Amino acid sequence: MSIKGRQVAGVTTLVVFIVAILSAFHLATLARLSLAESQSRGDLLLHAIFQRAREVAPAAAAEPNGASDPDAAYLALQGDGGIRSLLESSMGFAGNVTYAAIINRDGVAVAHSLNPAALRPYFQWRRDRLISIVAIAAVLLLGVLDGLLAAIGVSLLLLLQGFSRTTVSWLGRLGLSHDYVDAARHPEATVPPGVLIARPEVPLFFGNAEAVFASIRSRIDGAGPLQRFVLSLEESPDLDATSIEALCDFAAFVRARGAELALARVKDGVRDLLARVHSPDLPAAVYASWSVDDAVH
Repeated sequence: MSIKGRQVAGVTTLVVFIVAILSAFHLATLARLSLAESQSRGDLLLHAIFQRAREVAPAAAAEPNGASDPDAAYLALQGDGGIRSLLESSMGFAGNVTYAAIINRDGVAVAHSLNPAALRPYFQWRRDRLISIVAIAAVLLLGVLDGLLAAIGVSLLLLLQGFSRTTVSWLGRLGLSHDYVDAARHPEATVPPGVLIARPEVPLFFGNAEAVFASIRSRIDGAGPLQRFVLSLEESPDLDATSIEALCDFAAFVRARGAELALARVKDGVRDLLARVHSPDLPAAVYASWSVDDAVH
């Protein structure tokens, strides 16, 4: 990374750190207010459940000899429709009340509103599974406020990790259509001779730009004679200073190879930005094409 790139990265990191601290403080304040509201709703729910339990448990536990059977009372609480409705409604209609339970003197839940099936879609979709597990574990271990903040922190780290990936798809034409798809997922896609078409799968920014272009250079170096290189920027709605410098260096690299560079799927904001950059390696003709098909031809 260049000296200017390191300076930009350092300043950006400092700004992100300050914003994260202020955001965490703001979230903590909102969380405290939310927890106070949850306490009020929880107290209301507690009294409603207690009143219903007082009606159900004694009648079920009473025996003819005047003794009481705790097991019968527990079964009655578990099977009572009124109590089930109160517990389940606490999840669906009580806003920020997330869990309600009736426990005995040994701390064992006799009836509760926890439904593990609520997590099933995340595992079926294969999305946010780790965050869900971390959030549950953090709340149980650290409490609601600290647990939620910990889960938010992990979520931000995973977001940055995703953005720092250097995944690049290499595209090919699907049949006789104008569609260009990932050739690794569609082996039937074809690439015109002397042409390479790359699409970074993450937005370009200072944390990944140089690594992404290093990966693309490595592929070009291992390819045969190259006449035209098409770079699709559809995943990048904006470019920071480091990304612009890396793109200019890459354009010079392609030109030094004797090939022609064409940018495709460039957003309007990026087009305006490149026009202001006015780099001799990135004239307007380079990003004139709107689609990948136009850039190839």
